Amino acid sequence: MRKKLPVAPFDRALRAVGGDVRVSRKASETLRDHVQRLAEEIGKRAGEIAASRGSRFVERADVERAFAEVVFGIDSD
Repeated sequence: MRKKLPVAPFDRALRAVGGDVRVSRKASETLRDHVQRLAEEIGKRAGEIAASRGSRFVERADVERAFAEVVFGIDSD
């Protein structure tokens, strides 16, 4: 099982909307879980992109391209 990211940063992000908002722990955990899954998917795709250019080293451009593909469905080929 993968190690989960800490909840606190996601709790702070949800509270950052300002005002007198209250945030449940479940809401913070749910945001954390979604962001972690998304990051893992982007990381996997970035590794595939690096491998396709014959490298084992993931570079910033690989992550940028993977982000565009995963999040926005943009194929930059």
